[in-house]
Amino acid sequence: MTGFFRGLALAALLLSGPALADLKPGRIPSHAWRLLAPDVSTQQDVLELFGAPRDKLDIKTQKFFRYLRAPALEAMSACVVAGSERLALWKYDNVNRENDGKFTFMQGHNEDAYTYIAFRADGRVCNVLARDEEF
Repeated sequence: MTGFFRGLALAALLLSGPALADLKPGRIPSHAWRLLAPDVSTQQDVLELFGAPRDKLDIKTQKFFRYLRAPALEAMSACVVAGSERLALWKYDNVNRENDGKFTFMQGHNEDAYTYIAFRADGRVCNVLARDEEF
């Protein structure tokens, strides 16, 4: 059964790749993070789909977790390596496709401004979080 979901996730990544080819580095279309499947998608999948992140963050969990509510806090807690007080995240700016087909920065669109992607130690996506806060 997991093979089916892995195939489905990879098909979504391959089909959406050409449509996102004109993205500037460090940007991700609003809500496109939904193409990623936790525990299935890998860092390589993220790089192929969205390109390099804007930033690779290494932040203290105490600082990051104070901005999260219970469901998101529980999900992101699973991404912290045992015994560590730090969390490694890839950060992307969320953008929106305008009528002329160009991607523009999301500010002022009442959307989350940033997407943060956390990975497990083996390189699989652990969790994805869209937020307005900049860390």
